Amino acid sequence: MWREYGFKYLQPIYQLKQRPSNLVASEGPTSVANVAPQRTLRGASHARRFNETVNTCVLIMKNENRAVSFLSSIRIFSYLENKTNIITMNIKVIIGIIVVALLVVWGISSYNGLVEKQENVNQAWAQVENKYQRRADLIPNLVSVVKGAADFEQETLTEVTQARQQVNNIKINPSDLDNPQKLQQFQQAQSQLSGALTRLLAVAEDYPELRATARFGELQQQLEGTENRISTERGRFNEAAQSYNTTTRRFPTNIFAGLFGFDEKAYFEAEEGAQEVPEVEF
Repeated sequence: MWREYGFKYLQPIYQLKQRPSNLVASEGPTSVANVAPQRTLRGASHARRFNETVNTCVLIMKNENRAVSFLSSIRIFSYLENKTNIITMNIKVIIGIIVVALLVVWGISSYNGLVEKQENVNQAWAQVENKYQRRADLIPNLVSVVKGAADFEQETLTEVTQARQQVNNIKINPSDLDNPQKLQQFQQAQSQLSGALTRLLAVAEDYPELRATARFGELQQQLEGTENRISTERGRFNEAAQSYNTTTRRFPTNIFAGLFGFDEKAYFEAEEGAQEVPEVEF
């Protein structure tokens, strides 16, 4: 823009400087006095216009420089703002990734902890079943020895045999431990068998020859030891179930427990007198 102003006003001055000799030569000596004032006026006018043009150009250049500086500042601020937005976005993304990673690690740890406690419950229940099975395996031998006694009560033997058969018909898998009804059925069957064995040993007191049998005494001791082990394993099972249930109900682990199907385990609640070991005095 300033170049346009410069050329517009400088061109007449340049032309004026080229014209004096031509004007004097064409108009003759008599015209020199008239032409000189006109040339002076025109030169002053062009000089004034020249000065105005130069000042205008300088002003335009200053304004253009300011505009350029302002635009440069805007561009710098815009660049910095974009960089700040990018950095802020990256920080948010990084924080989000860290939070998600922590949640995943915590979720995996909670899940593995629940699995470990569930396996502890299953192992404790396997020990309970093992001891109950040990007792059931001793019963046929006991019944066989008792049958050798003359006139022994057949009703008591039949009751023991039937109770043992009922126990064998009730099976509980580890997946059934969260079903209180099934565990209650299992307990009732075991309690009936315990009661039948108690009565059988009580009736055996009336048979001195049976009590004198070494095999009978050995089986009686094994049954008593098995009953003690059953009581111990039931207590360990309840402890494992309590630890598992406490973990599954504790926030926020209960969220994962509900999502992945870690249900509450039932406790082994022995009936009154079920944990008492039969005592027989000879």
